[in-house]
Amino acid sequence: MSPFRRLRLVAVVLAAVPLMSGCFLRLALGGVVTRTTGEEVREFFAAVEANATAAVCRERESAEGAREVTCHYFFAGELFPEITSTAQLIAEFGLFGVFIDPLILQVPAVAAPLVATFREDGGPVRPLEMTVTDSFPAAPGRVVNAEPGTRFLILDLPADVASRLPEGDARSGTPFDFRLELRLPALAPVEVKPMFALEVEVGGETFYPPMFPCVTDFALAPAIEIPVADPPVNLRPRIEAAFGQAGSLVCDGEVYDFSSLEPGAPSEVDIDVKPGSDRNPVDPLSRGVIPVAVLTTSVEDGEAADFDATTLDPTSVRAGRGEASEAHGGGHIEDVDGDGDLDLVLHFSTTAAEILCGDTELLLSGMTLDGSEVAGRDSIETVGCAG
Repeated sequence: MSPFRRLRLVAVVLAAVPLMSGCFLRLALGGVVTRTTGEEVREFFAAVEANATAAVCRERESAEGAREVTCHYFFAGELFPEITSTAQLIAEFGLFGVFIDPLILQVPAVAAPLVATFREDGGPVRPLEMTVTDSFPAAPGRVVNAEPGTRFLILDLPADVASRLPEGDARSGTPFDFRLELRLPALAPVEVKPMFALEVEVGGETFYPPMFPCVTDFALAPAIEIPVADPPVNLRPRIEAAFGQAGSLVCDGEVYDFSSLEPGAPSEVDIDVKPGSDRNPVDPLSRGVIPVAVLTTSVEDGEAADFDATTLDPTSVRAGRGEASEAHGGGHIEDVDGDGDLDLVLHFSTTAAEILCGDTELLLSGMTLDGSEVAGRDSIETVGCAG
């Protein structure tokens, strides 16, 4: 994992509730039914299907250096057409990237997850990423525990799908269909509690800061009942009623502080994307490579820090949100900036680095031969983008 930990915040819906922020819930059907073979009852299960459009949530850097995240949740009904939640993510070493937040569902402990799938805009059915747990960390020193007799299902889109989501109004975002099945011990209604929570990876740990409802006590979260019903019934009224009860539980500038993890932050180094160019143009659709120079610097020469680029392990270096490795497996040494010392020149596949139209910088990370983490960034200008 890169020292520049990625925060991803996206929008979708599942299991009769919005799956990620920035979503527009259009349809939600579900019910608890029996599955039989002939006259014999084989099992009971809760089956839920949902449809939504999704887009990346908006974020910006505040004057204090915090990442301010604003998430919008839309519903097809008129009772609660939009809900907005905002939070600040603090870290002295920086939190960068696209934001995605999974859906966290609290379900009865006796409910065994069978199926959790999605279909992107009429494409093939694929599994969602799913974690089953009794608790999750919200931030350093803040843990969310499941209520007695329950556990959490953390559901997320695969990274390759999330990286393609557009930014902007979720009502015109990417369409998705979702399906969730839970095996049950008896034919009875099932109560679930949903939460939108950011996913933050820092120092080898994954945190889920709550966004909506903005609580660490799930006793305060709204419940949605999946009734005994075959064929499935429209669950959207139950969803709107539950979120109406939790209307005051959105984040309003809530601060999640990760600065206590700062001691493990990488050392900043100077890099130069496309040496010799001031604009650093990058075509996201290119099948070529992006040259990046890691520069040797000296305090004696008026630079911010002493760093010998030849001590960097080229095989450890990763670039972009795709964490692309060096395209040729090595790199070469030369004096790129003409200051008399030796720099390290590396090349990265544009496709593997996952450069997106509108990106304004390229992030790079790696380790020196003695195991010290380093990271750097340089501005880029994307070209060849339609519109």
